[in-house]
Amino acid sequence: DITIVGLGPSRPGAITEEALAAIQSSDKFFARTKSHPSLARFRGTPKEPRTFDYIYDSEDEFSRVYERIAETIVEEASKGDGRLAYGVPGDPYVAEASVGHICRLAQASGLDVRIV
Repeated sequence: DITIVGLGPSRPGAITEEALAAIQSSDKFFARTKSHPSLARFRGTPKEPRTFDYIYDSEDEFSRVYERIAETIVEEASKGDGRLAYGVPGDPYVAEASVGHICRLAQASGLDVRIV
């Protein structure tokens, strides 16, 4: 299953306790981009996220970037080898295209998605 967490606005202390707990309890942690201040606390730790910055560098269209991120998240969650958390800047409900793609693909794959 997938838990999508909002990393809060661009300051390290703005991430919620619920989001932190979801990340800490995950077996796999991914983040849309490495350039969010809330992620600094995880650098050099076992919870350092796998990020998707390389996809931004390899695709010409943002729509394809978000599709590829969603495909990767759902593929990883489908392996069934633990809880997956995916962190996005700000609020997952606000202007976050990857979240919609993930929800659609997860539903088609029979995976549950929780948004924090």
